Amino acid sequence: MNKTQMTKEKSVVVISQMPEGLDLRQDYVALPHDYGSPAYFARPDIQAINRLVEENLSALDERLGFTQHLTSKRVILKPNLVTVYHQMGTVEADYPETTDPRLLDAVVTYFKCFTDSLAIVESSGRGMPTRGSFAVSGIDRLARYRGAELIALEEQSVRRYLLPKAGVQKMILPNIDGTTVEPM
Repeated sequence: MNKTQMTKEKSVVVISQMPEGLDLRQDYVALPHDYGSPAYFARPDIQAINRLVEENLSALDERLGFTQHLTSKRVILKPNLVTVYHQMGTVEADYPETTDPRLLDAVVTYFKCFTDSLAIVESSGRGMPTRGSFAVSGIDRLARYRGAELIALEEQSVRRYLLPKAGVQKMILPNIDGTTVEPM
């Protein structure tokens, strides 16, 4: 396989459609209190999300073979928790900007099939403490339920890299438990 073919193969997109009648575009930034119960997992939205995540990641894996590299490796997932709070006291009403925790749960479930070492890492935006965002969104409960490590990046030491052509941020990468996350 030449370099051009290899590059093409690494650019794969899988597109799916939710079942008729399910609309996930609503404000959903926190797991409900019944998360982890049989009733929660029986919900049509949860079943559809889990099925689509498993189908899509499996389809990507068929093309790219990424799961074969995960055995005995640590998998780090970084959701987006810019803010999980409504009405933060800003001039305009805020709409939470976060990864849907139902989706994160499905992704964690998928990757836990390939590794026992999984970490959810984040550094919340807008000055909100990440541990608070984990609690408000229910991601702390998700991590406990799924056996995933939870890491607030602002609590980690960093390693600075100089990227001379960078216009704004030169590059700061966290050290997680003494292991530097290297740029790809």
